[in-house]
Amino acid sequence: MQADMSLTSSRTYTKTLQLGVWTFGLLALLHLTAYLSLPYLPELGDYLWGGRVEDPIRLMMLEGVSITVLLLGASCFLILNRSKKAVWRRMARSGLVLYTLLFALNTLGNLMAKTPLERSFSLLTAALGVLCGWTVWASLKNQPLRA
Repeated sequence: MQADMSLTSSRTYTKTLQLGVWTFGLLALLHLTAYLSLPYLPELGDYLWGGRVEDPIRLMMLEGVSITVLLLGASCFLILNRSKKAVWRRMARSGLVLYTLLFALNTLGNLMAKTPLERSFSLLTAALGVLCGWTVWASLKNQPLRA
């Protein structure tokens, strides 16, 4: 019997889910670092959020929202990796569909940013959008919605 070597093979799919958890977790940590640094380094606000947010309170609020959104994204990957319950898997897939759309919009926003640092993140957000979209596709191929 020959092993399935396609992109949706069980091993590749599992590694992709782990990559999603780690990537979203590390990005949440990056935003947490920015959140904790803002009271001490207010000039950091010139580089975050495309240089468009000047109010430090609003900037910290946006960083808090980013941390929450990223942790929810990591949870979607974790649920797909660990849960056997169809209802949880459907919810996680739906979440990743939303993340695919969110990262597509985020990529466009990053491309229009004022700062080169923020524009450079467009590659990362595009890659994350592809990661989320591919994961949904592979998940549906491995375990259809009715499973």
